[in-house]
Formats: sequence, C-alpha cells, structure tokens
Amino acid sequence: MSQGGAGLVIYRLSEDCPTSGIMVGEDFYPGSTGAFSDKGIYMAFIALSHKQGSNTRLMATATDYAGNQGKRGVARHINAKKFKRDTINLSDNFLSWKM
Repeated sequence: MSQGGAGLVIYRLSEDCPTSGIMVGEDFYPGSTGAFSDKGIYMAFIALSHKQGSNTRLMATATDYAGNQGKRGVARHINAKKFKRDTINLSDNFLSWKM
C-alpha cells in the first residue's frame, strides 16, 4: 500500500461475531462476509490518509456476542509518498469580492 492509498484485507474468524473489521491507526473499517462460500471469511476495504506512514499499525479486531474482544496484527508494507504542497495568498479584498 502507499501513503494516501487504499487496500483490501481478507481475514477469517473462527466464530460468528457481530462486530469485526480492521483498525488502521485509530480508524475502524468494518468487515463483511458473503463474498466467499465460506461464511467465516471476511473482507474490509481500508484507506490510509496522507499522514499515515510506515509506522501505522493495522489490527484485525472482532467482538463476539458475549462482548469478548480479540485483536491480531496484520502484516503490511506501506510505501512512503511525498505530496506536493503549495501556498496561495488571498487578500481580504479578494475574499470579500467573492463573498
């Protein structure tokens, strides 16, 4: 994956859980089943912001019906990317004219 990019994580749960998905840093992306004949296989579409680099943790999480929560790290390789920056100076007169 690249910084600022998106991906797909496929994972298997040993039991049915009402809540499961992938944590990317502090962001949660819910998983869904039904794409495979095995109902224990889930997938989650994830995204990285432009600020999330190679040290961002990816964790598969699941909570069962009793409220027990399990977490497991997800192997990942995140390519650093440089984003262009630019500064635009706008005068107050210009903004007033546009408003």
